[in-house]
Order: sequence, then structure tokens, then C-alpha cells
Amino acid sequence: MRSFEVAAMGAAVLAEDTEEHRLLYGESGLNVLFFNSVDLLQSQARWLLSHSEEGRKMGERLRRHIIDGGHTYEDRLRTMMAAI
Repeated sequence: MRSFEVAAMGAAVLAEDTEEHRLLYGESGLNVLFFNSVDLLQSQARWLLSHSEEGRKMGERLRRHIIDGGHTYEDRLRTMMAAI
């Protein structure tokens, strides 16, 4: 659930570039920044630090993406209850 918790706070996310993260978070640069190397991790982190307003907007978009995508605790609970 950690993949959801930072996004739920509306924070900017810098995530490892995996298929699962791409499916969950969406397009890189819109809702999230991805990295697949130490060099890219460092440059993406520097970019976020120097573009705090855009990072804040990315975090807000990601939060909405997670909520609208049916990934809240409420959504999980509904799925569990439907299985009973």
C-alpha cells in the first residue's frame, strides 16, 4: 500500500520505473517522475527540488488519478465485502 500512501497525501512521487508503477501512476511527467538508474534518480530529484510548484501540481494530479482510479481504502474494502 505504500505506493498509494504518498500519492494519497498529494505529494510529488519519484518512483522506480516498473510496469506496475506505470500502470498505477500513469504517464511520466504528468502525475509522477520515474527513474531507472541512479543518475536519473538524482536528476529527477534535483528537478523536483528546483520546481516545487510543478511538483505540487503533479502530486495533486496523482492524488486525483489514484482516487478516480478506484485505489482508495474504501475501494479495497468494497471489493473485500463483495467477496463475502
